[in-house]
Amino acid sequence: MNEMNLAGNKPTSFYAIPVSSKSVLSMQPIQTVKHIMEDYQKQQLALVSAQNGKENPKRTVTVNGTGEIKMPPNEIKLVIVIVSSKANIEEAKSSVQRRYEYVYQTMRKYKINESNIFVNTSYSRRDELYEVRCELSSMLSDYKIFLQIYNILIEKLDKSVKILEPELSHSANRIESLKRQATLQAIRNAKRTALDIANSVGLQLGKPCEIFQESFKETYGEPIEIIDVKYLSNLINEKTIKVTCNVRVTFDLIKGKSKKKCKNC
Repeated sequence: MNEMNLAGNKPTSFYAIPVSSKSVLSMQPIQTVKHIMEDYQKQQLALVSAQNGKENPKRTVTVNGTGEIKMPPNEIKLVIVIVSSKANIEEAKSSVQRRYEYVYQTMRKYKINESNIFVNTSYSRRDELYEVRCELSSMLSDYKIFLQIYNILIEKLDKSVKILEPELSHSANRIESLKRQATLQAIRNAKRTALDIANSVGLQLGKPCEIFQESFKETYGEPIEIIDVKYLSNLINEKTIKVTCNVRVTFDLIKGKSKKKCKNC
C-alpha cells in the first residue's frame, strides 16, 4: 500500500471564506467546496461592480427649454336677423320671407352648406302690430367669406336686416393641440441646448431619461397680423391665444468613440 506524504502536500497559505453553517450542512461532501468557491466569486464580482459604479457614475446633463405657440381664432359666427312689424301678420311673414330668401341664397352662393345654416323664426305682438323675427346663423372658418356676405347684405338690404357683432372662437380640441405643440417645441429647444453642451465637453448626447413640465400658461389678447381683415382686427386680437410651456429635461451623456490616428498623416 502506498502511503501519502502529508508533510509534502501542506498548503503554503489559507483563505478564510465566511460560510453559513446551515448551507454547509445541506450540501453533499463532494459539492461543498465547489459551491463555496462559486458563492465567493459571485460576492467578489458584485463588490467589484459596485466599486466601479461609484468610480464611474452615470453622466447626465439637465437643461431647460421653452416653447411658445400663438394662434388667432379659427372660427367666426355669422348671425343675421330679419325683423318685420305689420298690422297684418301675413304681411309681416311675407316681408320676412322675401328677405330671408335673398339672405339664404347669398350664403349658399359663398358655399356655406345647408347643414351649416341654422334658422329660427319667432312671432310676437306689440300693441296692434305683429312682429315676425327670423334669425339665420352659421359658423365659418374663413374671415373673408364673413366680410363678403356682410358687405353685400349691408349694401342690398334695408334696416330690417341686421348683422350682429361676430363671435370669434377656437374650434374644439384646438387648444389641446396647441398645448402639445408648445410642449414638443420646448423639448426640442432643450435638446438643442443639451447638444451644444455635450459637444463642448467632447461627449455625445444620449436619450432623455427624465422630462418634467415646470410651468404652463395660456394668455389671450396677443396682437397678430391678419391680411385683408382690418375690420375684424380688434376682435381677432382679443381672441388670439398664446400658449407657453417650460420644461426641464435630463439627457444621458455618452463618451464619444476615440478616433485612431492615421499612420500616413
